[in-house]
Amino acid sequence: MQGVSRILNVATKIFAIFGVLVVAAGTVGWWLAPTQPASRPALAGHGAGRRSRMALARLVQEASRGQAGIKRTFAGPDGLTGLVLSPSGSVAWTNGRYVFLGAVFDAKGRNLSLLAQQAISPQRFLFPTHASAGLLLGTAGPTLTMVADPNCAFCHRDWVRVLAPRIAAGTLRVRIVPVAIVDPATARVRAAEILSAPDPGRAWAQDERDFHETTEQGGLPVQGVTVAPVALAAVESNTAAFFASSHGTAATPTFVYHGRRHVGYLSAPALRAFLAQGAVDGDSRHE
Repeated sequence: MQGVSRILNVATKIFAIFGVLVVAAGTVGWWLAPTQPASRPALAGHGAGRRSRMALARLVQEASRGQAGIKRTFAGPDGLTGLVLSPSGSVAWTNGRYVFLGAVFDAKGRNLSLLAQQAISPQRFLFPTHASAGLLLGTAGPTLTMVADPNCAFCHRDWVRVLAPRIAAGTLRVRIVPVAIVDPATARVRAAEILSAPDPGRAWAQDERDFHETTEQGGLPVQGVTVAPVALAAVESNTAAFFASSHGTAATPTFVYHGRRHVGYLSAPALRAFLAQGAVDGDSRHE
């Protein structure tokens, strides 16, 4: 937790300097290039020279330990340069010294990474589909789909504060599509336990009831647990499809409701507004 606090402190400084906040997988993160800071490059397609493009490519190569390259660059907010990475096609950002991964939000709360990704690849999200492995909770009301990780503290908060009470009141049904992102080694086991349980709803409820927020671990035990290979395969398929369809902007929870989508955590009032209106400004989009 101390490490996360340090990261958040640095992120606050970054926000103050650039007016953006970088969020990845429920926390804040970035690549740090192991070389000396490069001067801020001009944008390719905006008068950038060959040397600037090569410097950017070298920065990304070294920061990613050779795992990523650059497909193209574009103008970003407040002096940042947007990057379309290869081979994933996901969006990242750089100030010439650091490469930032994950969702970048401006002061108005708009997810600039998602907006950039939509502009670059204006295609429909293909996950979750009706065929995605999951479980349906509740017996009455409209259906909200939530892509959730059994280790996700943000999923847990939205579940406890808003979703579970509405299911109990008979005003909402929730389809859970489990993925394994937060501590994947334990998340995949818990998600597979839920899918393969005789009563998946009861297993999900136990995971939420006994959730450990301080360690961000679900309540289901994982030590000595044997799960069906078909359930593990379903979780891995969900997770791979989630990342592939989101172009680097995957985050849990992700909500789909009345043909609209919201990526990431919503406070209780914001989630209630999403359920009332079917959309929230900034991170929502039509299916």
